[in-house]
Amino acid sequence: MKKLSLSIIVAISLTIGIYAQTPQSFKYQAVVRDLSGNVITNQLVSVKVSLLIGIESGPVVYSEVHSSMTNQFGTITLDIGNGTIESGVFSSIDWRLDTYFLKLEIDIAGGTNFQFMGTSQ
Repeated sequence: MKKLSLSIIVAISLTIGIYAQTPQSFKYQAVVRDLSGNVITNQLVSVKVSLLIGIESGPVVYSEVHSSMTNQFGTITLDIGNGTIESGVFSSIDWRLDTYFLKLEIDIAGGTNFQFMGTSQ
């Protein structure tokens, strides 16, 4: 009986430990287009990602920049949480605390002249 109880306690502890871990990053994909709506293929672009708390225009809790090459379809894949950090600490974000929004800005020339692309929850 003691072995069974100990096994159950260990199993519950491991399960809680697994669910308690916060993500270290998450994937985001987008198709990059110019102002005329044309897909930008095989080109280095810069993307600024900001995580806002509370509302679409809320304060920035984390911000980073990515340099990414578009593929033949104009698609980029970002690993948010692993870019060049501008502000904040990704691992310290308490995702349970509030609602978060993702704000994207892009420079299709690959520089730092970012243009606002939108915000989504």
